[in-house]
Amino acid sequence: MKMFPFLFAGLLTLLFSCAPTDIVKESDINPDDIVRWTDTTKLSWNDFQGKPAKESKAASELVIQLPEKFQEEQFLKSATATVECYVDKKASWIKKAQAKPLLLLYNQTLFNIYELYARILRKDFSEIDFNGENPAGAMDSIYKARTEELSKITVRYKRESTTGTKSKKVKEWSDKIDAELKELEEFKSQ
Repeated sequence: MKMFPFLFAGLLTLLFSCAPTDIVKESDINPDDIVRWTDTTKLSWNDFQGKPAKESKAASELVIQLPEKFQEEQFLKSATATVECYVDKKASWIKKAQAKPLLLLYNQTLFNIYELYARILRKDFSEIDFNGENPAGAMDSIYKARTEELSKITVRYKRESTTGTKSKKVKEWSDKIDAELKELEEFKSQ
């Protein structure tokens, strides 16, 4: 019986040394400063709170973040990969004189394109074998490839719509991206 306290203390030490140390990390971003993508949340001009760059010829700038996070397997917790999609309101801006409904649809479609790629990444990440060799490396490789695709798509969208001035092209892109989002409905953020 004299060994029981030492055995119990050793077991507790083992449990706490294997427990996750950062189960929940608080974000550095103030939740009031972002707009997370959801099915029901649509951008408004109030979401453009930054100051326009004086030298910019653009009517607006929408700053969208697509951060990914890999949490390695820990004691009693499986490995996970997550992707978020949100607008940084403090960095996004609009020139008030050019705040027209078409420009808002243009920016919403841009936001939707980012959400589409967040869903594509979530799908890709769901197919990773987290028990295999170097899952974080596999995830980083996929993330890099998909964000390169995203960059090319956004450049194409901006060029074809002439940065939101061609209403027919903005509407075409909006409809196309909405349909693609529906196809990947199961990978929307929870």
